[in-house]
Amino acid sequence: MPVSLILTEKTEEDLDDAYHWYEKQETGLGKEVILSIDAKIANINHHPLHHPAVQNENVRRALVSRFPFSIYFVIEE
Repeated sequence: MPVSLILTEKTEEDLDDAYHWYEKQETGLGKEVILSIDAKIANINHHPLHHPAVQNENVRRALVSRFPFSIYFVIEE
């Protein structure tokens, strides 16, 4: 069952920073990093329990493919 993901303001700032940093490295790479993160967020939405718990049963971590990013998220009732 899909869940709702809420991105914090800090997360949105980090995504913007990542986009601009990668785009400076190579044109088009910023878009690729955002697409990779979006794909992982879609995966989290559909399969939140497939990602390992890291601090307690509610905090989980999903690794982004190809880029060195982790998405930490909390499952709330």
